[in-house]
Amino acid sequence: MILEREPERATLTGLLDLARAGDGGLAVVVAPAGIGKTTLLADLAATARDRQVRVLAAQGSQFEREFSFGLVRQLFEPLLAGAAESERSALLAGAAGQAAAVLGAADPAAGERGDFAILHGLYWLTANLCQDRPLLLCVDDLQWSDHASVRFLAHLLPRLRDLPVLVLAATRPEDPDADLRPVRQLLADPRGVAVRPGPLGEAAVARLLSERLGRPVGPAFARACHAATQGTPFLVAELGRSLAAAGVEPDDAHVDRVAAIGSAALGHMVSRRLAHLSPGATAFARAMSLVEDNSALADVIAVSGLALAEATDAMTELERADILRAGGPGRVAFDHPLMRSVVYDAQPVGARIAGHALAARVLATAGHEPERVAGHLLRVPAGPVPNPAVTAALRQAAADALTRGSPDSAHAYLRRCLDESLPAAERLALLIDLGALTQQSDMAASADYLGRAADLATDPGDRVRVADMLARALHFVGRNAEAVAVCRAARREPDLSADARQRLDAQLLVLAMADRSITTSGSLAEARLLVPEPGTGGRLLDCIVGVADAFDGRPEATERTLRALRGLDVRTAAHGLEIYLSGCIALLMADHPDGMAVLDGWVAEAHQHGSTVLYAYTKAARGIGWYWRGALAEAEADASDALEIGEASLTDVRPAAAACLANTLMAQGRDEEASMALTRAGVDPGDPDAGFLYTLVESQAALHAARGDAVGASRWAALCGERYAASGGVNPARVAWRSVLAAAQHALGDVGDARRTAAAELDLARRWGAPRTLGRALRVSGLVEGGEAGLALLRASVEVLADSPARLEYATALVDLGAALRRAGRRGDSRPELVRGVEVAEVCGAGPLALRGRRELRAAGSRMRPAAVAGPAALTPSEARVVELAVEGGSNRDIAQALYVTAKTVEVHLSNAYRKLGVSGRRELLTRHRDRPA
Repeated sequence: MILEREPERATLTGLLDLARAGDGGLAVVVAPAGIGKTTLLADLAATARDRQVRVLAAQGSQFEREFSFGLVRQLFEPLLAGAAESERSALLAGAAGQAAAVLGAADPAAGERGDFAILHGLYWLTANLCQDRPLLLCVDDLQWSDHASVRFLAHLLPRLRDLPVLVLAATRPEDPDADLRPVRQLLADPRGVAVRPGPLGEAAVARLLSERLGRPVGPAFARACHAATQGTPFLVAELGRSLAAAGVEPDDAHVDRVAAIGSAALGHMVSRRLAHLSPGATAFARAMSLVEDNSALADVIAVSGLALAEATDAMTELERADILRAGGPGRVAFDHPLMRSVVYDAQPVGARIAGHALAARVLATAGHEPERVAGHLLRVPAGPVPNPAVTAALRQAAADALTRGSPDSAHAYLRRCLDESLPAAERLALLIDLGALTQQSDMAASADYLGRAADLATDPGDRVRVADMLARALHFVGRNAEAVAVCRAARREPDLSADARQRLDAQLLVLAMADRSITTSGSLAEARLLVPEPGTGGRLLDCIVGVADAFDGRPEATERTLRALRGLDVRTAAHGLEIYLSGCIALLMADHPDGMAVLDGWVAEAHQHGSTVLYAYTKAARGIGWYWRGALAEAEADASDALEIGEASLTDVRPAAAACLANTLMAQGRDEEASMALTRAGVDPGDPDAGFLYTLVESQAALHAARGDAVGASRWAALCGERYAASGGVNPARVAWRSVLAAAQHALGDVGDARRTAAAELDLARRWGAPRTLGRALRVSGLVEGGEAGLALLRASVEVLADSPARLEYATALVDLGAALRRAGRRGDSRPELVRGVEVAEVCGAGPLALRGRRELRAAGSRMRPAAVAGPAALTPSEARVVELAVEGGSNRDIAQALYVTAKTVEVHLSNAYRKLGVSGRRELLTRHRDRPA
């Protein structure tokens, strides 16, 4: 019976109907225990089945929160296990095949899986599942979910609008035994819908009691029951059971009996009911509470210690008492999710620990997966005597978790190993493994583990290996002085290999770039003269020297950086990833095409094998590249993806991603959204203790300029210059703070200062020589110079940029030149420049710039309006790539998987491309391509 839930049911049914129509979404039922969340989920699941929607269900467990992708496996494994081989192959076709690493026994031969590759595979499995009919994913007790499964839901959420899929979850708002941070992040996403059912009213309580007691309930009696239960359905049902057992008539004359039961602590009714069970039933119920819900009957019997006949009698007794219900074939479960918690909590602590130890042995003997065994070992304290079997089980569970792409679970298992009595060598190896593992997610924890490892290391090779990783972790948490000391101490180790020495030297240079109080100028000068040794150390050193030189504006930096990145396998580059990504940025600063090519490959690698960290950082870097090229739609997509992942994982990618996104939005005239993007960086760029953050500061300056606040733009631009210089930055290719400052000074009437500022940037840009940087500096100098000299500089800017990849900067130069010519009275000369500028701006998606160009054309007396740009030149990079793949014969799904986007995104790109190319659809596109002269 479902009472007083009409609004919630209507909301959920409406979302289900939207999903059936192809507009998927997420709904989360948020309410305290016992309020009826599970009932709402079951009700919608029944409605979905009636409407021919496929329903997959899962439930979180207190004792399986570390089990990697536990909820995901509950959702998908039964379906795949029951599918014919042909259906299973179809479901796991293409990118979905990466999900196979999660769904089934871990395959150690496959090696570690990147967590992002797994998420990508699970998304495509979901997309494959809903091809023939809509899909409802029901997840109960989300508060007890493993983090990897919640990350999957977060990954799915922005992609649900393109799928006929509704995700329905239920969670408690608070739970002292649960880590609710991932769930809260999911709930905070505005794309999800939160449903919050409240307690029942008096009338509903009266109806439930009447149903339970089989006779009408008096009004005063109902009020007393409502007060005693606070309208919680589970407690109302328990109260009805107690009243029936006591033979209390539900009339107003027996109101005092309700108060008496209430004063006896209503919340302990179930405990009192359990106290009346036979010893066998109690043992069976306790065994059920120790293993996951819907457990195999054989496992429960083994943990209970009962003989088969005793267990059968116990099950009968528990079923009659509405405590147990049959689960799947050969499985049993509690009648209500709260029942398990009550039974578990009623046991003495010592009995619980002994029960988990027994459960671990039973499951291990029965051949269950190491992670199921480890889930119990996590709840058993280590003993004073070494237990190699426990350590081995936990280490195997960690290895399996990494194979499935769940570093969080692996971390939990390895951390528990530290509690055991271990030989020094084994403890050192464990601390090194933990330090390496957490370098991808929690640098503070990594610094702690590696610091303890450094204290234990006696072998010179171990000391150097630990020092290399420890210095990196210390740098990331802002302890640069300690990091330098660690590197220098390791540098003094005898018989240091060339590779190790160069790795340490590379880390020292990173530290020097981040903290100008660290003096390594001699080392940098020496490193420039070295021919790096083959290996990781030489590659890292080459790359960071190239980056340092690029930031210093030395043109020779590009060749060194190319040498460092050539042939790099990013799967082996997790240590030093930030150095290699800085190398890609250095190539983008030089307008070198290999910068984007390398990043494209790394994004693909992240989808196929890589981690969330690799994906987020490469997406952020590629977003910068797209922005500098003027591909605003692509830049926005990459920066948004990186920022969303950064927010979910709280990584350091957020400032760079937020700055790139803000710049992209400003170029599209979306200044308020840009301002919001900057607030998502996770830091205040104006805080003197926040670090350099010069890209964020530059974006703040640009935002003030866009709003017409020259004073604010001037102040933030000057601060950007200070921060950039403090990090060793000279080259305006990374941040053009002088351009912003010169424009602000000019707007404030400080023409002399503006010209000097612009001239200083132009000198640096000429030294660097890259077209985007030089073209921009020429343009700004032309604007502040004015007159014929200014026009000459603007023309030079257009010429420099004409054949460059920097299309937005080219469009800006064209419009500025056209406007300057119009103001000089040369309206005829201005029109071709303005028309071309508008065309290029529209291809970039820079609406405000195109609008300004059109206004200038009208002011120049032009009666023609620039036609909408058409033909291949009008296609954005994404549209052009989609067309290319379509011409090669790829279906929308093939193209989507090749480009790592949704099928709906491919549809949108093709629709835009058809309009720009003047074709009616795919058939005409293919015909034109076939008939095109060779």
